[in-house]
Amino acid sequence: MFCNKCGNKMGGNGMGNHTHVVYANEKSTGIAALLSILWAGLGQIYVGRIGRGLALMLIHLMVVISSAFVAFAGLLFGGLGGAVGGGFMVFVLLAVLWAWNIFDAYKQANKYNDSLRNSGRRPW
Repeated sequence: MFCNKCGNKMGGNGMGNHTHVVYANEKSTGIAALLSILWAGLGQIYVGRIGRGLALMLIHLMVVISSAFVAFAGLLFGGLGGAVGGGFMVFVLLAVLWAWNIFDAYKQANKYNDSLRNSGRRPW
């Protein structure tokens, strides 16, 4: 007797316990980090954390838009120096967010892979 699903030979009378092993692919930490370098949140979406990735995309977009407003307000009220100072502060915030995004994508890929290795299941 052979299993109709996988074709493996079944023990005894064919009514015994037969389990199917499902192999899930691990996620590359390098690809996760690279995608997050290209666009904030893409690495998180790659490892299956879609909500987290979309939230990071939205936060990144809000910081970029707010940096334009801060630079424009600085230009209006403080001249060129105000625009540069305000823009620099937001740029630093954006750089920190971007770096954390890359690290988080790498960490989430490791978490995904650890879950697959330990339990055979995807973590989310």
